[in-house]
Amino acid sequence: MRFASLTIALTGALWLLAVFLLGTPATAQTDIPASIEPLLGCRELAEADQRLECFDREAGAFAPASEPSDPGTLVAFNGAGEWTSPEFDVDEPWRVIWSSEQSIFTLERRTADGQLDTVIGFKTGGGEGQSDVGEPGTYRLGVRGTGGSWRLTVSPSR
Repeated sequence: MRFASLTIALTGALWLLAVFLLGTPATAQTDIPASIEPLLGCRELAEADQRLECFDREAGAFAPASEPSDPGTLVAFNGAGEWTSPEFDVDEPWRVIWSSEQSIFTLERRTADGQLDTVIGFKTGGGEGQSDVGEPGTYRLGVRGTGGSWRLTVSPSR
């Protein structure tokens, strides 16, 4: 009887030691940031053209502003499809000069927290234009439209 109790105790101790040394089985990473869920959703689209357009649109949210090529440019953005910019600060009156190849193009001025403030540009059939003068502050820009690429340049209003 004493031998059986010792065997059970040793077996239990060996199992505990094995769990301690080997750890528990690895689990898959399931904590996906909400900000990339729309991007990952693009994988579900069967049509290659739709999938590419979805990836272009959703990945644009993570694209940093491009380096201004003109010394008078405060910030510039390039992209395709729908997109909302990261925050940017302007400390003087400003305007957006834009060009678009989208069949329908809408340019939005948004608050720092992403809320729609006003529509500052609209064009059908592609083209270019510029917004009215904006006040200094912290903003985001939003592009809504269908197909095609676009370019936004935020410049001081002189």
